[in-house]
Amino acid sequence: MRYSYDLFCQRKGFTLQNYFVIYPQGTYNDFTTFLRQRNVEPIAEEKFNTAKEKYLESIKPQEPIIEVVLEDQEEVKPKRTRRRRSAKKNASDIS
Repeated sequence: MRYSYDLFCQRKGFTLQNYFVIYPQGTYNDFTTFLRQRNVEPIAEEKFNTAKEKYLESIKPQEPIIEVVLEDQEEVKPKRTRRRRSAKKNASDIS
Protein backbone atom coordinates (compact mmCIF):
# COMPACT_ATOMS: atom_id res chain seq x y z
CA MET A 1 0.00 0.00 0.00
CA ARG A 2 1.42 3.36 -0.99
CA TYR A 3 0.64 6.57 0.85
CA SER A 4 -0.42 9.74 -0.92
CA TYR A 5 2.14 12.50 -1.32
CA ASP A 6 -0.06 15.03 0.50
CA LEU A 7 -0.42 12.78 3.52
CA PHE A 8 3.34 12.18 3.56
CA CYS A 9 4.01 15.93 3.50
CA GLN A 10 1.52 16.58 6.27
CA ARG A 11 2.75 13.86 8.60
CA LYS A 12 6.49 14.29 8.07
CA GLY A 13 6.61 18.06 7.51
CA PHE A 14 8.17 17.48 4.08
CA THR A 15 8.32 20.20 1.43
CA LEU A 16 9.83 20.28 -2.02
CA GLN A 17 11.84 23.37 -1.05
CA ASN A 18 13.56 21.39 1.71
CA TYR A 19 14.30 18.62 -0.78
CA PHE A 20 15.89 21.13 -3.18
CA VAL A 21 17.98 22.61 -0.39
CA ILE A 22 19.44 19.17 0.35
CA TYR A 23 19.61 18.00 -3.29
CA PRO A 24 19.88 21.14 -5.49
CA GLN A 25 20.78 19.11 -8.60
CA GLY A 26 18.12 16.47 -7.96
CA THR A 27 16.12 15.24 -10.95
CA TYR A 28 12.57 13.96 -11.13
CA ASN A 29 13.85 10.37 -11.35
CA ASP A 30 15.89 10.86 -8.17
CA PHE A 31 12.84 12.34 -6.47
CA THR A 32 10.56 9.46 -7.46
CA THR A 33 13.16 6.99 -6.19
CA PHE A 34 13.32 8.95 -2.93
CA LEU A 35 9.54 8.73 -2.52
CA ARG A 36 9.22 5.07 -3.55
CA GLN A 37 11.78 4.09 -0.92
CA ARG A 38 9.44 5.62 1.63
CA ASN A 39 6.37 3.88 0.17
CA VAL A 40 4.87 7.14 -1.13
CA GLU A 41 3.21 7.74 -4.49
CA PRO A 42 5.22 10.34 -6.46
CA ILE A 43 3.67 13.57 -7.72
CA ALA A 44 3.36 14.60 -11.37
CA GLU A 45 6.54 15.66 -13.15
CA GLU A 46 5.00 19.04 -14.06
CA LYS A 47 4.43 19.91 -10.40
CA PHE A 48 8.01 18.92 -9.60
CA ASN A 49 9.42 21.06 -12.42
CA THR A 50 7.39 24.15 -11.48
CA ALA A 51 8.46 23.86 -7.85
CA LYS A 52 12.10 23.51 -8.91
CA GLU A 53 11.86 26.60 -11.14
CA LYS A 54 10.40 28.63 -8.28
CA TYR A 55 13.18 27.43 -5.99
CA LEU A 56 15.90 28.32 -8.51
CA GLU A 57 14.40 31.81 -8.94
CA SER A 58 14.40 32.35 -5.19
CA ILE A 59 18.11 31.58 -4.83
CA LYS A 60 19.36 33.94 -7.55
CA PRO A 61 22.64 35.59 -6.58
CA GLN A 62 21.95 38.58 -4.44
CA GLU A 63 24.07 41.62 -3.74
CA PRO A 64 27.11 40.79 -1.65
CA ILE A 65 26.57 41.22 2.05
CA ILE A 66 29.11 43.38 3.83
CA GLU A 67 29.77 42.27 7.35
CA VAL A 68 30.78 44.82 9.94
CA VAL A 69 32.81 43.45 12.81
CA LEU A 70 32.63 45.47 15.99
CA GLU A 71 35.30 45.31 18.64
CA ASP A 72 34.56 42.96 21.47
CA GLN A 73 32.69 44.80 24.13
CA GLU A 74 32.34 43.45 27.60
CA GLU A 75 28.82 42.43 28.28
CA VAL A 76 27.28 44.44 31.07
CA LYS A 77 25.50 42.11 33.40
CA PRO A 78 22.59 43.53 35.33
CA LYS A 79 23.28 44.02 39.01
CA ARG A 80 21.56 41.39 41.06
CA THR A 81 19.28 42.56 43.79
CA ARG A 82 19.11 40.54 46.92
CA ARG A 83 15.90 39.83 48.67
CA ARG A 84 15.50 41.75 51.90
CA ARG A 85 14.13 39.80 54.76
CA SER A 86 12.12 41.34 57.52
CA ALA A 87 13.99 41.86 60.76
CA LYS A 88 13.22 39.43 63.52
CA LYS A 89 11.61 40.97 66.54
CA ASN A 90 13.12 40.05 69.82
CA ALA A 91 11.70 40.75 73.25
CA SER A 92 14.65 43.06 73.93
CA ASP A 93 13.87 45.17 70.84
CA ILE A 94 10.42 46.06 72.06
CA SER A 95 10.50 49.03 74.41
